[in-house]
Amino acid sequence: CWALSTQQIKAHALFKRMADRAIEPEFLRCLTAKQLADVLWSYGTLGPRHDGLLVHFADHATSPQILSTFQANDLAHVVWTYATFAHEHHLLMAAMAQRALDPAVLATFDEDSVAMVFWAYTSLGIRHSALFEALEKVQTEAKVLGVVGTPDLQNWVLWGGAVLAMVLMVWNALFDPHGAERAQVRALSE
Repeated sequence: CWALSTQQIKAHALFKRMADRAIEPEFLRCLTAKQLADVLWSYGTLGPRHDGLLVHFADHATSPQILSTFQANDLAHVVWTYATFAHEHHLLMAAMAQRALDPAVLATFDEDSVAMVFWAYTSLGIRHSALFEALEKVQTEAKVLGVVGTPDLQNWVLWGGAVLAMVLMVWNALFDPHGAERAQVRALSE
């Protein structure tokens, strides 16, 4: 899968057969967190949505023995893929957020992983304050160290922030009669 996706080869029939095989229990049991993330990233990159794969891989990813082995980059690829397909799997997203907050995992986030996770959660409309604050801190520390600054990353973060601001404005407008006004004033003052 990874080799095909990096070459941008769109072989949808082949990907469907591979997905059908990948969700067979004896095969799925053998996948590591890294392998699971690589397969999902390949599907997300090429676009052949396979709902069975998304459901079974989410179940496998949230199993304690697999979840505990995810590192930042693999975690980012997983949540990015689910967001790319607009597949809302709340248990998976909650489990991945908890894993990301583990200090050992949080320390391994690079600028691309931060951007992918932030984009994934905001595009699915999931507001996870603890995760966003932790990622913002990672981002800030990286800027202080001079690590962050690529135009692509800046665009991802700005887009994710804009989406989140819009979601908050709609939320506040629906559930707090003065919330939208306060959100606009806050956004303009920042």
